[in-house]
Amino acid sequence: MSSVLTLKLPAYERTLVWVIRAGLVAAVFLPLFIHSAFFFPFVVPKNVAFRIIVEVLLAAYVLLAARRAEYRPRWTPLVAAVTAFIAISTLTSLTGINLRYSWWGNYERMGGVFYLWHLYAYFLVAVGVLRTVRELHGLLVASVFASLVMALFAFAQRLEVPFLLPSSGGARLTGTIGNPTYLAAYLLFHVFSWLTSRCVERLLTCARSPTGLAPACWAATSS
Repeated sequence: MSSVLTLKLPAYERTLVWVIRAGLVAAVFLPLFIHSAFFFPFVVPKNVAFRIIVEVLLAAYVLLAARRAEYRPRWTPLVAAVTAFIAISTLTSLTGINLRYSWWGNYERMGGVFYLWHLYAYFLVAVGVLRTVRELHGLLVASVFASLVMALFAFAQRLEVPFLLPSSGGARLTGTIGNPTYLAAYLLFHVFSWLTSRCVERLLTCARSPTGLAPACWAATSS
C-alpha cells in the first residue's frame, strides 16, 4: 500500500523518499566498513560514515515532512520512550563531570550524546518514512543479511583465508568490528531479532485465520 502511495507522489518527493530509504538500508551495512587510513580503523570510519548518512537523511526528511504531513513523526509510546531516553541522556551530559567527553565522546569510541542524537534522528526518519510492517521488515532483512555477511567473514577468519583481513583478536574472531565481544553481541542481536520477527509473522497469520482453524494455526507456527 505504501509503495503505491509513493508512486503517486510528485517526482521531487518520490526522489526524497527513495533517497531516504536507500540511506536507511546503507546504514545497516556500515558494520562491514573499515578503513586503514584511520588510527582506529574499526571504529572511526563506521561512525563518521554513519553521521554523514544520517545528516543527509535528516535533510531529505525535513524537506519531505515539510511538504507531506503523512511522513511526519507519529507520537507513539515507542517514540515517547526513545525521546525521553534521549532527553534524560542530554540532561545528564550537561550536568556531568566532563561536558566535552559527555557530548562528543572520545576518538577511540566515538560515543557521547552527539552520537546518540544521530541515532535518534535515524530512528525518527525510519519510523516516519517506513509506514508499513512490510517496509520495516525489509529494513530488518537488510540488516540480517549484513550480519550474515559478517558471520561468513568471521568464519573465513577462523579458516585463515589468506586474502582476508585476519582477526585482530587472534583465536577470538572479530570480523570487521574489531572486537570479539561486540561481534558476538551484534550477531546474537540479529539472530534473536530474526527469530522474533518470524514468530510475530506466524502469530499474525494465526490471528487472521478464521475461528476454529486451530490445526491450521498450529501448522503455521510449528513449520
